[in-house]
This record gives sequence, C-alpha cells and structure tokens, in this order.
Amino acid sequence: MSKSRNEVKMGNNQFHDNEIDIKEISRIIRSHLGSIGIIFSLVVALTIYTTLTTQPVHEATTVVMIKESRTNPSSFVFDFGMTSSKQQLQNEIEVLKSYNLHDKVVQSLIEDGSSKQLALFGTRYVRKRFRLLDYFLEWIRQAPDNLVLSEEHNNATHVKIISSLRESTKVTDTRGADVLKIAVSSTDSSEAIFLANRISTIYRNLDLAGGQGELHFVLTFLDSQIVQYEQRLGSVENKLKQFQSDYQIYSLDGSAELLLQDLTDYESIYFTNIAELEVAQQRVKYLKSQLSDSEQALMEEITNTNNPMIVALRGKIAELEAQKVQQMVDEGWNEQALQARDFNRRIAEMKDKLTTITESLILSGWSEEDPFAASQEIFNKIVEQEVEVHAASSRAEEYKKLVDQMTARLTDLPSQTL
Repeated sequence: MSKSRNEVKMGNNQFHDNEIDIKEISRIIRSHLGSIGIIFSLVVALTIYTTLTTQPVHEATTVVMIKESRTNPSSFVFDFGMTSSKQQLQNEIEVLKSYNLHDKVVQSLIEDGSSKQLALFGTRYVRKRFRLLDYFLEWIRQAPDNLVLSEEHNNATHVKIISSLRESTKVTDTRGADVLKIAVSSTDSSEAIFLANRISTIYRNLDLAGGQGELHFVLTFLDSQIVQYEQRLGSVENKLKQFQSDYQIYSLDGSAELLLQDLTDYESIYFTNIAELEVAQQRVKYLKSQLSDSEQALMEEITNTNNPMIVALRGKIAELEAQKVQQMVDEGWNEQALQARDFNRRIAEMKDKLTTITESLILSGWSEEDPFAASQEIFNKIVEQEVEVHAASSRAEEYKKLVDQMTARLTDLPSQTL
C-alpha cells in the first residue's frame, strides 16, 4: 500500500514538472513576442517583395530541319559514304553551340543596328515588375528608359556579349527526327523571339554559303577535268589509228579481241577511280583552305600520324581493295556481284573505324572554349575525305597494276594482219 502511494506521488511530481516546462515556454514566447512578430513580418514582406519584383525569364524556341547531305556536293558526283544521320545531327549541334556562329550573330546585330535596342548589349532597359523604385523615379520623371552606351565596344565587351548569348542558348535534338530545337532565354519576350530567329537565319546562311562554295569548287574542277580527258581520249584514238596503220593491223583473233575488251573495261574503271581520287583531293584542298594556319597545322599532324591503329586500318583497307580487284579478275564477277558487295561492306566498316579514331584524336583535349571546336564540322569532313583519298588511291594503284599486266599481254601477242 505504501509502495502504491509512493508511485502516485512520483507521477504527480512528474506531471507537475511537465506543467512547469510548458509554462516556462509560454513565458519565454510572451516575453519575446515583439521580436518574433518583427522577424515574421520581415520574412513575409521580403517574400512578397521578391515575388513581385523578380523578373521573369522568357524562352523562345525555333526549329531547323537537317537534311542528309544537304551541303555535301560529293553526293551529286560520287557516293563516298558520309556520316550517319545521328553523327550529322551531333555535328550540327556543335556548330550551333560554337563560338564562331554566335560571333557571326553578334556581328550581324551590330551591322544592322539591332544592337542599339537589345538588352543583350545593355542598350535597352527592361523594367522589372512592380518595382517600387521605378515607380518612384517615374513619378519624379527620372526613370531611365534606355541605357546610353557607346556604340563602340572593346574586344573584352564583345567576347562577354558572345558568352552571354551562348549561355542563354540551348540546342537539343528531337528523338526519332532530324530536327534541332534552338531555345533562347531573355528577360524580354520579344527579344528572345528575335534572337532565336536570328541564330536560325545565320546558321542557315552559313550552311548554305559553305555548301554553295564547295559545290562551285568541285564543279569547276570537274569541268576542267572533262576538257583534259577529252583531249587525252582524242590523243589515244589518234595513236591507235597510227599504230594500226604502221603495223597494218586490221583485225584481231577472238582471244586477242576479248583481251582488248577486258583491257578497255578495266582501263575505264581505272580512270574512273583516278577521277574519284582527284575529286576527293580537291575537296580536301578546298576544306583546308577554310581553316586557319594553326588549324591546318593540327590537321597535317593528325593526317601524318604514326598511330599504330590508324596505320593498321589504312593497311587493311589497301589489302581489301587489292583482294577485291584480284578476285574480280580471277573469278570474273563485277561490282554488282554478291562477293563485291561483301568486300564493299568490309571496306566501309574499316573506313568508319578509321574515321572514328581520327576524329577522336582531333577532339581529344578540346574544351568548350577551344577555338578549334568552331571548325569541328570542317575537320570531320576533311577526315572523311582523307579516308576516301587513301581508299581511292589504293583502288587506283591496284587497277593500274591490272591494266599494265593486260597491256603487256596484249603487246606480246603476234602481229595480226588480214
């Protein structure tokens, strides 16, 4: 009984202690009620002010469609097997993000006078929402409608403007479609729309100008080759007539005629490969002319590299080309045969690997601010054409050996007279 009384007493004491704690807390709150009210009011006021005065950021989006081989003049002449659609989209994204393109955008805005009315250049004041200071300044007629800045800005300011434009621009691809989205953010909705459209226009004009220049260069080269080959063909015909007249050759037997026909066919293929080789070389020459001296030096270093993987792949391509030509002669099949398509597939795989490895060497160590990154697409095109130059050279060399062998066999035939 005594034990139960003690437990009840202890419970009452604990309850009493808890009651004292709650009263103490209540006393503390009442004693600091003024401070708590002030802090709460300040937080609420600051939240309301920030909400009302925070400037919204508007985003404008435009899209561009990437057409396969749209600026690749070689697609109109020879099918050199260019990059896949996915790789092409990635290349175009890098071009749209490049410093070079945004520099051209900024330069175009300066040239047409648009820079005098854009917040990007600091020449247009964008009023914040519900800004009390602005209302007060407007009330006393001292609100700054525009920021008056010098029309000329130094190089540091120019770079800063370009960097600001790049940071506010996002480029993304649409899954399953050859479409790129260009999104530009700005505190002014009309300026965001204007800048998005201007980036799209500069990109389109830059792409079109490059394609037209490259196409004109290749077509001019082909026109000159037509004249040269017409003259060469006329000279060969005259020599053949003179040879027949000197040695009184009027007809050939069946085997010699068949050999002559084969020689003519393979010689035609040989000269076609020579033409492809020269076209690829001229395209490389044109593309390299679009690079700066430092970029050309980098390209030469990569082209002449002793990287074992690149050397091995080049050797494998040459070996496959030689095997293909030799088996075409030995087994009598042409380019449309199943065996030829299998060789072409294996050669294409080797080309893709060689292109990928070479591009990785170029891209290694590049940062986003690296000036070479602006010329990445040109570098990629040069790499592709360098691979085709090597492959076409290997094919031409093998066909030259074959033509020389057939010419020697034809020369060894006895004189055929009527």
